[in-house]
Amino acid sequence: MFGGYLGIGGGVIMVPVLIELLQNEGVGSAHLFHLAFGTSLCAAVAMTGMATLSYARSKRVAWKAILWVAIPAVVMSLVGSYLAALSNTNLLRTAFLIFLIVSAVLLIRGKFTSLQSDVGIKRIALVGTGFLAGIISAYLGIAGGVIMVPLFLIWAHLPVENAPGTSAAAGIITTSVGALGYILNGMPVQGLPAGAWGYVLPAFAAPMMLGAVVGAPVGTYLNRRLGTGVFRYIFAVFLLFVAARLLLRSL
Repeated sequence: MFGGYLGIGGGVIMVPVLIELLQNEGVGSAHLFHLAFGTSLCAAVAMTGMATLSYARSKRVAWKAILWVAIPAVVMSLVGSYLAALSNTNLLRTAFLIFLIVSAVLLIRGKFTSLQSDVGIKRIALVGTGFLAGIISAYLGIAGGVIMVPLFLIWAHLPVENAPGTSAAAGIITTSVGALGYILNGMPVQGLPAGAWGYVLPAFAAPMMLGAVVGAPVGTYLNRRLGTGVFRYIFAVFLLFVAARLLLRSL
């Protein structure tokens, strides 16, 4: 629902939940964050796909913008998943904590208004958005919408009604490529749980995908009816709560 509402993919919700679940299943800390990130990306493919379908039906996806975001997003998603495979748990935890806090600040303080609707003159900004979203989303196991939505609005000047849907559509690319990267980079790793595809656990990703089929369209419907004003402040508080919880558990 959050992913469909804000066009963010839902990874910032799924990753903390997956970390809790995997710890309860006895997964060791060495691969805990890698598995959570990879599985989150896999599940987010369904979330971004369903959200995109809902936004596309109401013609709220700027398809021309996707063309400029796609290529850098694909390349940097592969780079991000590779760098994550090389990183240890402490580094991934720290990076995710910083990301949660920065995202909360952007949601609270960001000026979510567009200055113009002509995306053609902001192609460099779109390429830069794809670059940043690709590497950060794959590295942290999220769809990248928390990055893309503010940049689409503030930097690329997309119309505010198109930003969440365009972010969701671009998220299909970042999540698919990122999940593939986690699968490939995790294949040679020993000691992963039974049934794992590299750093992806299908047994955890599949039920999350089923939930996305229901939740994402509900979120896009609420976006059309209510806008994103109060909702993003609630989400920012949630991100800070998750960051505090992860920090306390790491002490």
